[in-house]
Amino acid sequence: RRLEAERDFPGAIERVEEVLGLDRWAEVTYRRLMRLHVARGDRAQALEVFAECERVLDQELGTSPSSETLDLASRLRHESPSPAPPEEERAPSLRYDHPPFVGRARPWAIAERASDAGQIVFVSGEPGIGKTRFLLELAHAKGRYLVFEGRPGDGAVPFSTLARSLRQLLPAGAPTLPGWARLELSRILPELSLESSPMLSETDRLRLFEATFEMFRHALGDAQTLVLDDLQFCDAASVEAFDHLLGRFRHERPAAHGALVGFRRGELGGDVLRWLDRTLESGQGMLVELAGLDADAIWE
Repeated sequence: RRLEAERDFPGAIERVEEVLGLDRWAEVTYRRLMRLHVARGDRAQALEVFAECERVLDQELGTSPSSETLDLASRLRHESPSPAPPEEERAPSLRYDHPPFVGRARPWAIAERASDAGQIVFVSGEPGIGKTRFLLELAHAKGRYLVFEGRPGDGAVPFSTLARSLRQLLPAGAPTLPGWARLELSRILPELSLESSPMLSETDRLRLFEATFEMFRHALGDAQTLVLDDLQFCDAASVEAFDHLLGRFRHERPAAHGALVGFRRGELGGDVLRWLDRTLESGQGMLVELAGLDADAIWE
């Protein structure tokens, strides 16, 4: 953020590319890199970043970019750019540059205190209110972080959110993963072993959860915060695994990792809603509700 504020776009681009190297499937990082290139005046390079995002997601995950990423690329292709000023006069584009983060001092203070106390921070609000931005700003303030997200359709397929999240970690975590953990994870990541078997018992389920912890432990490195966005799309089995993962981290390394979770207000149900209620009632979580910004909040 400091590099962007100082208009050091080459430095900011280099830093974001380093983050992207840690998590090649994080669309939010691709979008940020695209906006930085546009702010620098290089729309063609921004579209090259999008093409790389599209290629990685298709070849490695068999998916397409989200609507937010596609919309940004479409705007870059079809809106007429203004003549680029000389490099020394070039200012950030108001349309695509990273906007200032204002008006969230009160919820920020609540979330920061809760996170520092070891609680899971749940951030809710209406669609488009700024939940994802809030989560990422808070995570960034605490150091390196990893972002995972639910997607439409996940809720109908057990462990779909977890499988996609684990695939993000394969490049960093798989090389040092113990053999037993590879075998257990192959229940939902069949590419890890030809000897995978179906999950038939509660013991199988717990072994999968322990293998998930092993993968995260090997892959996280110095990342300090886990971000789970769009909880309303996540399947219940993945949320159960995420809860187990956080419990293991609290037991093994209580001060090492924090968790931030975002969801749309009023869109949780079933086991996922029960998990949220249980976590809040036990004191292990704190709910931060974002509202629209009024004039006083913007100028605070």
